[in-house]
Amino acid sequence: MFKANNIIREEKIISQNQEIKEEESELIVVEEISGGDDLTKVQGIIAGETEKAVLLKLKSGAENWFPKSTIKSQYSPEKETSQTFLIDSWIIEKNKIAV
Repeated sequence: MFKANNIIREEKIISQNQEIKEEESELIVVEEISGGDDLTKVQGIIAGETEKAVLLKLKSGAENWFPKSTIKSQYSPEKETSQTFLIDSWIIEKNKIAV
C-alpha cells in the first residue's frame, strides 16, 4: 500500500493472464485469454468435480472428464447449470469428443 495526496490505494499482484482496470476508484480483475492458444468452445453442465478435474455433461448427453488445467475460462462450480467452457483443443481431439 502507498499513500499519495491523502488517498490510500492498494496494489495487487496478478498473473500474466489477467489485467487490471480501474473504474470508480476500485480495482477490478478482468479475465484475459491469450489469442495464441488453440481452444474449443464447449457448452456443458458440471456433473461432478474433483480437486484436479471437472466432469461435464455435454449437449450430446455424453459425460467426459476434463483436467482443470485444460479449462481456460472461468466457470461457476454450480452443478446443473449450463455454461460455456473454453477448453484446450488437444484434449478434445485426443479423446475424440464430439462437441
